[in-house]
Amino acid sequence: MAFIFPTNPATGDEYVAPTGVIYFWNDTWVTSGEEFSVNPFQTTFLYRTIYTKGYMTGGYKSGSPWRNVNKTIHATDLTSNLGDVMTRAASYIGGGWSDYNTY
Repeated sequence: MAFIFPTNPATGDEYVAPTGVIYFWNDTWVTSGEEFSVNPFQTTFLYRTIYTKGYMTGGYKSGSPWRNVNKTIHATDLTSNLGDVMTRAASYIGGGWSDYNTY
């Protein structure tokens, strides 16, 4: 496959071929064989967490705070009630979470 490279490049210019291979100008078009990818999952991250579910804790109805917890699966947007599992009732609460717990 013949590529049409940019004309009048400056040293260090790069060109991504239709095949995804990256070329650099250094008096001629050269490549290290690297490929360009728009897929973010092909890039490695030092810290990466993909949250697949979320939890909603507390709430209130008719002025009474709740102790219940709801779990939502993000892929299906399906929410299920896990019951009254909090140790204390709460309506508007602030907190944080880890991969396994909410605080």
